[in-house]
Amino acid sequence: MLKTVILCRHGEVDNPQKVFYGRSLDISLSEAGKKQIDSLGRQIREMEIEVKTIHSSPLLRAKQTSEILSKHLKLPIWHQPKLIDVHIPAFVGKPLTIRKELHAKGEDEYSGEWVKKGNESGAEIAERMLSAFQEINASKEGIPLIVSHGDPLAFLHFSLAFPGQSLISICEILRNGYGLKKGSAIILEFDKKGSIKSKKTLTPKE
Repeated sequence: MLKTVILCRHGEVDNPQKVFYGRSLDISLSEAGKKQIDSLGRQIREMEIEVKTIHSSPLLRAKQTSEILSKHLKLPIWHQPKLIDVHIPAFVGKPLTIRKELHAKGEDEYSGEWVKKGNESGAEIAERMLSAFQEINASKEGIPLIVSHGDPLAFLHFSLAFPGQSLISICEILRNGYGLKKGSAIILEFDKKGSIKSKKTLTPKE
C-alpha cells in the first residue's frame, strides 16, 4: 500500500462562456490556470517531497498541468485513461449554473434520470478512479502525483477515506470537503492498514 499520494486538480480553464465541458470539450488551461500550477509546482519542489512519477488524465488541461509540474519536479509523465474527466452528455455546453440549481434541490447529476440520459454514474466514476489508483499503487514507484479533474478526484478522495462504504451524492461529497479547487492539490498519508492518517492541502500562492 502506498504511504503517500498527491492528488492534483488541473488549473483554471479557458471557458469564457462558463459552460459544462466534462470530457467532451477538450479545453485548455487559461493563463491564470498556468500561473496556478506554476505556483503549485514550486511549492511541491520546495517541500522536497520524493515524488517519483506524474500520472495524468489524457485531456489537454490535465496534460498542460502535468507538463508544468514536470518542469519543476523533473519527472516523467504517464497518461492514464481512467483518470479522465466525467462523461456528462446531458450537460455539455449548458450553463454551469444548472449544477447549483440541481444541488440546491438535492439532485445528483450522476444518478437517477441523468444517468438514463447518458451521464456517467457516480459508481462508475468511483470504480474507474479506484482502479487507476490501485494500478498506480501496484507499480510501487514511490510517491505518485495524480493529475485529474474535480468530480473524479472528489469521488476518489471519498472512496479512499471510506473504503467499502456506499457512495453518497456528489453534492454531499463536496459539502463534506472531499473536493479540490482548480489548481490545488492534497497530500494524503496512509497508515499500515491503508487508512488515511493525515492530509495537507496545497493551494497556489499569489
